[in-house]
Amino acid sequence: MSLFPNSGKTAPEIAFALLAVALAAAPGQAACGASSCEPEAPGPRPIASRTLRLGYEFARGGPSDDAYAATRPHRMTAALGLSPRWSAALQLGGVEDLFAEARYAFRRSARGSTWSLGVGGEFPAARAHASAGAGSTDATTGLIWQRPVGGGGLWASVMRRFNGPGGLGYRAGDAWMAHVGGAMRIAARLTGTLQLSALSRERDWAGRSAEDTRGTGGDALFAAPGLELSFGDASVAAAIQWPLYERTAGHRHSALGFRAGLGYRIGW
Repeated sequence: MSLFPNSGKTAPEIAFALLAVALAAAPGQAACGASSCEPEAPGPRPIASRTLRLGYEFARGGPSDDAYAATRPHRMTAALGLSPRWSAALQLGGVEDLFAEARYAFRRSARGSTWSLGVGGEFPAARAHASAGAGSTDATTGLIWQRPVGGGGLWASVMRRFNGPGGLGYRAGDAWMAHVGGAMRIAARLTGTLQLSALSRERDWAGRSAEDTRGTGGDALFAAPGLELSFGDASVAAAIQWPLYERTAGHRHSALGFRAGLGYRIGW
């Protein structure tokens, strides 16, 4: 989610940090499955240099090819602007899964557009449960385009995810993900957003497990209209994930989903 300009470090900053620690220590687990995560979702603006953006997100339902998202609804995020061209992002789901990504802005146009390359992956942050697919190490690479327009803007991205084997040798299918979205200022503190996302995932490999993978993999298209309310350095956002199309080898997996989050921005 996008956050807004900040002032100096204040009491709300300390309160948010304490909230982040408490939520990360809670018994929640990773927020999104191996098919659809990315540490720092696209927005109309790259994170500014010398800026730290902290966030918490709750997700329930939405496009998913297994029960992963339903049982791991919480995620903590942090994005750091290292320089005008380099940034890094982290995402922690409970105590098990850590996502990390580095982005390099290789082109900036006179009209304000930014093209970036992202490379990252998921790593087990703690000892994984002895279940099929748990504790895998996965890699991602992607291309991101962003263009601010007034108080909002446009963005698009495409990402390839390469999933490694996890518990019992089970490996989730590799996936392509694409996003196209826009944001528009509705009022002084209120911004409306709309994102279209497409997912194409290959079939899983069972490895040594007894899992039936015949119903895995497939394609999905969904829309996510949302609202974001800003309060200086802080923001509150919510969005609905609406499935538009799905083709799978098994039964229908996608359902109407909901996401809500808090964000806070610190600059120096």
